[in-house]
Amino acid sequence: MWPSGQYALPASMFGCPETELYGWTPSFVNLSLPATSREQIWHDKDPLTFEPHILGPFYKRTFQFNFCTKEFDMDRKENADVWGPGKYCIYRVNTCRDDFQEGNITITGYSVFNRAGNHQTAVLTDNSSVIIHFCCRDDGDEKVEIRLPNTFPFQLFKGHSARMCQKVEGMDVKEDTFFMVNEHLNWKFNPPHPYFNTSNDRHIGIPFCYYYPSISH
Repeated sequence: MWPSGQYALPASMFGCPETELYGWTPSFVNLSLPATSREQIWHDKDPLTFEPHILGPFYKRTFQFNFCTKEFDMDRKENADVWGPGKYCIYRVNTCRDDFQEGNITITGYSVFNRAGNHQTAVLTDNSSVIIHFCCRDDGDEKVEIRLPNTFPFQLFKGHSARMCQKVEGMDVKEDTFFMVNEHLNWKFNPPHPYFNTSNDRHIGIPFCYYYPSISH
């Protein structure tokens, strides 16, 4: 089962990996760009979908951060209680576990259009910037599988120094990149944080790792 403690994952297109009955709650922050700004860009490597496997909505000038927050633990003996060593990141809730390191990014240039739920992961500094907090590991090989629940899709972030998404036992993975706009080149990065693609002018690529049960599992 999922490791104990408080943390959050990015929601996949199928929502959260477990229901509120098991301690998970959804929340979101919806951001929008001015009508005169350049457009966001997205792509994935799945020829059947052509869109990221993240939970929307998202469009050319809007993006919604959807969080799956694990608020409490169920009293289940099979609870794994372990995040294996590797190169990956999750969202921070309150504090990071001892085996993770904390970092954040400050996103600017967007207006907060709407929000709902627990926002300890995303802190609004004003109406045009938001700080996203992460917990990251960089203490293992991303090609060595870690063990997490493998019966329902979920998402992690690609680690800062990782060349690929972290391998997870019993899961296949697709890497999606959503390029948000850094119009004034004033986003702030406080490592450790996920690997961000900065190859596109005035765009920041966010690396979502989408996991789904392996057919061979």
